[in-house]
Amino acid sequence: MNKMFGMIAGLLIVVPVVAMELVITEKENSDFVSHLSRAVMFSNKVVVEKQVTEKNPIHVMLNKLSDDLAKTDNNLLKMIEVQNLNTRINEYKKLDAFFSPLCEFAKEQIKAGEGDVNAAKYLIVRNRRTLAELKLAKKQPSYSKAWIGEVETNARINFMLRNEGYSSDEEAIKDYIAAFIYSMVLAPRVD
Repeated sequence: MNKMFGMIAGLLIVVPVVAMELVITEKENSDFVSHLSRAVMFSNKVVVEKQVTEKNPIHVMLNKLSDDLAKTDNNLLKMIEVQNLNTRINEYKKLDAFFSPLCEFAKEQIKAGEGDVNAAKYLIVRNRRTLAELKLAKKQPSYSKAWIGEVETNARINFMLRNEGYSSDEEAIKDYIAAFIYSMVLAPRVD
């Protein structure tokens, strides 16, 4: 009986700590809203130009994310909680374990302020984003991974076209949105 009480008490302590783990600064929130706005503008532009259809899954998901974010007054953390995305985002945070020695070496270099610190930061961010792409493709086989650097250029239209067959079910949409948030907000954290 005492063991069960101890386990329940432990869960009451651990669960809230795990749930509060995700913290997003005002700057990260603002940067994300700005990035999403540009992505939606591009997506809407290519739909108007008839380069992709209104039903393109990437277009639909970006607009859904924008709408969901607007419903929480552009409060990303609140939107994550409302959409119950914490667990999915935390799955991506665990990706550092796959390149831990490389990541730790780059973080050491950043902390020491030696060599090309920007290149070390870029290495961490690029690896995290690439691993997130690979993880999403494993979870959702209909997802066509973005080529490295592709979505940062006008070639992102090719990414959108390759994903015409991405699933439109709720789980697939949440997986994409969680990966997108991780890539834009959490992957760039290097301190």
